[in-house]
Amino acid sequence: MSKINTVTADNNLFIYFNRPEKRNALDAESWDLLANALLEADTNDSILTATLKGDKSSFCSGVDIASMLSGDANEYEKPFNKCIQVLREFSKPLLAIVEGPAVGGGATILLHCDAVFMGTAAKIKYPFSELGLVTELGSSALLLNSLGYLKTFELLSKSDWINAEQYHALGLANYVGIDFEKEHAKFVESLSMKSIASIKEIKHILKSLTKESLSKALELETQGMKKLFGSPDNLQAAKEFKK
Repeated sequence: MSKINTVTADNNLFIYFNRPEKRNALDAESWDLLANALLEADTNDSILTATLKGDKSSFCSGVDIASMLSGDANEYEKPFNKCIQVLREFSKPLLAIVEGPAVGGGATILLHCDAVFMGTAAKIKYPFSELGLVTELGSSALLLNSLGYLKTFELLSKSDWINAEQYHALGLANYVGIDFEKEHAKFVESLSMKSIASIKEIKHILKSLTKESLSKALELETQGMKKLFGSPDNLQAAKEFKK
């Protein structure tokens, strides 16, 4: 059973996180599979959009910390960085359907999406201060550009749960409600009736305007992660995580 599954529906490629026993956490193999699925969608001319999806119990819980701590952390670096690069360069509309919790990397991936559709039970958590670590996937810049300093600092330093309505109110989701799948389908259909060349160019321009800050964030996050990973705070948090 693959840790990442793909299913094509019309001109949309669904990319499913498929590790329910691990709350859809991403180990090194999963990051590589996710990057490859995105590359498949971006290079296939018959695919106009791609959609990330988990399940009701979990959208994605980010990095598989238990797996990372039990092995060589360096083995994560190459597939992780590969996936970040693919996310940054993905030229087509990238969407997400969120039914359950999105935590850590699962939450920061959403910030790379162009549209997010959430069920009422969905919730978001940036747990980095609880884990003794820093943000990842450039989320420090992505949140700062969207929300400003004060709100970004509050969300990242407090590590509180953010429910779907709150997330929507922040302007980070397009829709919250029981009809999230219908709204997603309507959105995909609407885009399919427009010029994909135009949509891709619009996305390119918008992303280019924040490219420099995102690059700087990724650089600083990498430095911060190397500094804090294995620190006393991080090891204590990991010990609590394993309980």
